[in-house]
This record gives sequence, C-alpha cells and structure tokens, in this order.
Amino acid sequence: MSDRPEPTFSLQTAIELACAAERANIGYVKEAELFNTASEFKYSNKELIMVAIGAIDPKKYEDLPNKPVLLCTNLEDRERATEMRKFFKRLLFTAIEGDDQFKSDLFTVLEKEEVAKNKMGFIAYLPFAYQKEKYQSSIKKAVPEYLGNIGEEVLDLDCEIIRSSRSKNYDAWNTDAIIDSKLVSWMGKAQLKLGPCVLIKGKIKDHSAHWQYPEIKVTRLNYVKAFQ
Repeated sequence: MSDRPEPTFSLQTAIELACAAERANIGYVKEAELFNTASEFKYSNKELIMVAIGAIDPKKYEDLPNKPVLLCTNLEDRERATEMRKFFKRLLFTAIEGDDQFKSDLFTVLEKEEVAKNKMGFIAYLPFAYQKEKYQSSIKKAVPEYLGNIGEEVLDLDCEIIRSSRSKNYDAWNTDAIIDSKLVSWMGKAQLKLGPCVLIKGKIKDHSAHWQYPEIKVTRLNYVKAFQ
C-alpha cells in the first residue's frame, strides 16, 4: 500500500469548475443520464469536474459515442465562485452548531484552501446549493403583497431574477423575480441569469401563494418581455 498522500486541488479552481459544469449541463446533474429521446447524454457535474482536474483519464471515453464536455472557466465563473465562498462563509457565521449535515460539511471544506478529490461531489453541488439558499433568503424578505390587480399591465420595472429553472412539463423556463420587494413569477422561452433585469412589459395573470411558504404572496405574469 502506498504511503503517498492523496492529491489535493485548489478550492477556488474546483468551485470555478463547478460553476462551469453547471453552465455546461444547464443545471445540476447528479448522475449521468440520457435526456429526451435523442442522444443528448449528460455526464454528472462531478464527473465533468473530475475530468477537468485530471482525476479521471480522458482516454476512458475514447471508444464511447458520447464524450464529456471539456470544461473551460470564464470570468463569470470566477466571479461567481468568489461570491459563493463569501456567501457561504456568512451563512456559516449564523449557523447553529450541528444545524444540519450540509453546513457541517460546508465548514469542513471551506476552512481550507485545498480540497481532496473525494469531496468533488460536494463541490459539484455547491452552485445549486448557493442558488437554493439565496432564493430562500430572497423570498423570505419579500413583502406579503401583490404587485397589482389581475389584468393590469406592468411596464418598465426594475427587477431581480432570483430563480430561472427549466419546466418539467413544457419547453419553457419558470422565472421568479423580486419587483418592488414583491415576489412575481412567469413562464418564458428563455433562461434568464440571476441578478438585475428590466421587465419591459407584462400583464398580471393571477394571484397565488408560494407553494413552500404560503404566507408569501406571488403575482403571476404573462406576455412578459424582459431584458438583461
């Protein structure tokens, strides 16, 4: 048995690659799977990272018809990774010891500048966890009021996109946003990035309550045109 220590990798680089993997897969893929009925095969986010850091030899895929995407980080991935680390450190300051396993594992990973390859599954999940934690924080701060009356048009409003996820039932994206401190949502053909956005126009379709936090009122929009 070898006494050589297991190789470690830069935590910052690993998180940047996790962001790139989420971008490549358009979300978090836990296990490799075939999408649709075509040949759209996606490897897990973890496996994409493992290939990128050299923990898996790319030759493994030479004879396979579907090969993993080769990750390449960009400025957005690097900036997002830095923000994620800051966000999770703030989260840990407010966490209660033994609060949950995720926060315990998070502390173990973030307290060091290097990460072992057996933690890459956890690293791969971080961008999804980041979105989830930020989303919950945003909706809990929302004012419990509707944006307006059903049938009203809304024009030229600044908003903050807090979630944009692919619909499970339609070829569309479900978008949640904050406008005037109120929670709104709509379905559209395009995925929007998290962050600032301008709602050029839309129409109030109906009023509802958030499925997870019924005390939070949600204004549903349609005929939305938005710009980032």
